[in-house]
Amino acid sequence: MVILDSSSYIDTTAFAIKIEKKERALQGAMQSVDVSLHTYNGHQLDIGGFDLLIRYDRYALNVQSIDTGQFFSDCDWEYFTYRMQFYPDIPNSGDIRVISIADIYNDPPLTPGCFEVVDSVQLFTLNFLVTNDRTYECEFAPVILFWNDCNDNFLYSVDGEEQYLINDIYFYNKLKREYYRSPDDSIMPFPSKYGVHPDCDTLPDREKLIRLINGGIQIICADSIDSAGDINLNEIAYEMDDLNIFKNYFVSGDSVLTVNEYGQKHASDVNRDGLTLTIEDFVHMARVITGDANPYPGNYVNSTPVVSGSFRFNNGIFSVNSSLKLGALQLVVDGNVHPTLIADSVVMDYHFNGEQTFIFVTSFPIYPFSGDIVRLDSDKIYSIQMSDYSGNRVSNYPVYSLSQNEPNPVITSTEITFTVSEPQEVSLTIEQIIGDSEHRVMMFCPAGSHTYIFDASDFPEGEYRYTLTAVKEHDILSKMMLIER
Repeated sequence: MVILDSSSYIDTTAFAIKIEKKERALQGAMQSVDVSLHTYNGHQLDIGGFDLLIRYDRYALNVQSIDTGQFFSDCDWEYFTYRMQFYPDIPNSGDIRVISIADIYNDPPLTPGCFEVVDSVQLFTLNFLVTNDRTYECEFAPVILFWNDCNDNFLYSVDGEEQYLINDIYFYNKLKREYYRSPDDSIMPFPSKYGVHPDCDTLPDREKLIRLINGGIQIICADSIDSAGDINLNEIAYEMDDLNIFKNYFVSGDSVLTVNEYGQKHASDVNRDGLTLTIEDFVHMARVITGDANPYPGNYVNSTPVVSGSFRFNNGIFSVNSSLKLGALQLVVDGNVHPTLIADSVVMDYHFNGEQTFIFVTSFPIYPFSGDIVRLDSDKIYSIQMSDYSGNRVSNYPVYSLSQNEPNPVITSTEITFTVSEPQEVSLTIEQIIGDSEHRVMMFCPAGSHTYIFDASDFPEGEYRYTLTAVKEHDILSKMMLIER
C-alpha cells in the first residue's frame, strides 16, 4: 500500500480527477460533492467530453440532483446528462453515469467556446441528502469511480478520436484518515473499483494519464458537535440570522428549523444547561451578539438560575411586577388573537397556527421591560415562558385571572373559572346590577385553576356582575346575563 501525503499526488502527476471529500456532514442535511479535473506542474489538457461512472452507498446517501459544471455552463458545451442505476443483488449500491460532450462540429454560434483545463475545472456537482439513520453516525460514505467494463470512466480528446484513461487510483482510509494508492497487483476482474483491466489496454487510441483521487462524505459523530450559537448551521456562530431563526421559533415552532432539526436544536443550547430552544438561551444569545455577554466554552456545564416573579392578567392586560426585568416573553393563547403591544422599547411578533396564537415579545439589543406588556382579546392563556434580562428562568406561577362564565347567558347554572398565583383565601361575589340579589362564597384555594358552579335557579333574570377578590391580589370582575327559564 502506498500512502499519499499532502504533496505526492501533485508532484508526481500531470492530471487528476478529484472527487471531493466532505467532513462533518450532518445527518438529515444536504451535502454537495464536487467532481473536478486538475492539472499540475504547468501542464495543460484539452478535452471535448467525459463519461464517468460514480458509485455510492445509497443507504447512506440519497441523490437529490446533479449540477452541470463549468464546461457546460461557461463554455457552451452542447450535451450534459446523467442516469442512475440500482442493483437488486447489491441493495446498498447506487451508480450514476454522468456524460458531457462539447460537439465541435456544430456551426457557430453553437460551437463550444473552450476545452482547456488550466489548474482546475469543475466537471459537475453531486447533491446528496445524508441519511437520518443513526447507525451511520461517524461513518465515512465513499463516493468513487467504478468500472463495469472497459468502456467506463474516460475523458475524450477535443476531436473525440482519443480516450484518456485512469492510470492510478487513491482511496480514503476512514480509520487512518489518510489516502492510499491501490497497489498494482490489485487489478481485479470487472466489476471493479480498481480501474480498467489490463485487457482494455489493447484497445486503440487509449492513453493512461489521469490520476484518480476518490472522495466521499464523513458523517459527523453527534457527540462531537459543538455548534452552540450556530442556529442556521453555516459554521458561523452568533449571527443575526441565528437570532432571527431563534426568535421565529417562538412564534412558528419547529417549521423554521429547515436545515437540520436535530442539529439546529442542539445549537440552540447556548447557555450550556442541557436544555434546547429555551427562552433563556435566546436572551443569552442576543446578549452575546451585542457584546453584553460572552459565549460559554464548549466544556462548560451550566445550571440556569431560577428567579421568582409575579404577573397578572386583568381585563385582557398581561403585566408583570415592576421588580421583574424581563428580557423576553412568550405567551400561548387560545384562538386567533390579535394582541396589542403596550410596553415601550420592545417589539412583538405573533402567529396563529389554527388553534392557538403564539406571541413573542423582546427587543434587540435586549432591553429590560416590565409592567403592562400586552393586551389580549382572549381570556385563556395556555402557557407562559419568561426570561429576565440576565438570561435567568422566571418560574411559571399560574396567572391570577378570572374567565368568562360558561354558558352565558345563564338559564339554570353556569361555571366560573378562575386562577390564583399562590395559595390564598379568595371570595367570589355575584350580584345583580339593578336589583338586590347577591351571592357570595369564601374559599381557600391552592395555586392553580379552579371552577365554581353557580346555581342560578333561585335568582331573577337580569344582568349580574361577579367579582373575584383575593387576599394577595387586586379585584377582578366580569359580567353575566340570567335569562327567563
